[in-house]
Amino acid sequence: MKTDKHLSQHRRIGMPSNVEPDKVARPAQAKFVWSSIFLSWMLSLVPFFSMNLLVTVIVFWCVHDSSRIGLLTAFCFGILVDVQGTFFLGENALFFTLFSYFALVIRKRLLRFGLFSQTVHIAPILFFSSFISKLFVSWINIRWVGWGWSKEVMFILLMWPLVGWFLLIPQRPEVISDSPTV
Repeated sequence: MKTDKHLSQHRRIGMPSNVEPDKVARPAQAKFVWSSIFLSWMLSLVPFFSMNLLVTVIVFWCVHDSSRIGLLTAFCFGILVDVQGTFFLGENALFFTLFSYFALVIRKRLLRFGLFSQTVHIAPILFFSSFISKLFVSWINIRWVGWGWSKEVMFILLMWPLVGWFLLIPQRPEVISDSPTV
């Protein structure tokens, strides 16, 4: 009888019985989500910094917090990047929006994997989104832009686990040690 009372004290309503409440990640705070996006946008304004960090952060939050960040955010920041970098208007907006859309399509699958495994699932949609964007630019220029953009795709894939690890730090539950500190 005592163990049932002990279990009911620690169990929260709506929580599955096999999940410990202390092990569940906390939801991201809106201030942190938006400040990380604005910080990455500000870094993309620096001349030697590219927009790769911005698209990585936006798509990461589209996957991990889709109730706050979505296609409209991706499109608006894509337009901002187009204007600040004097690209064709809509080039990066198309890339950001397609990448975010395809990431939202496979969102449930992505959330089942760790950050390194997510990179494998992100790779084809990132390549396809970038290819469509460069095909659009090539159509306007009436000549193929080349395959140099594939280096940017590889750079984004390498950044995904690092950016994800950094952005998930505030959501991790605090580790409480049973041993006293000295």
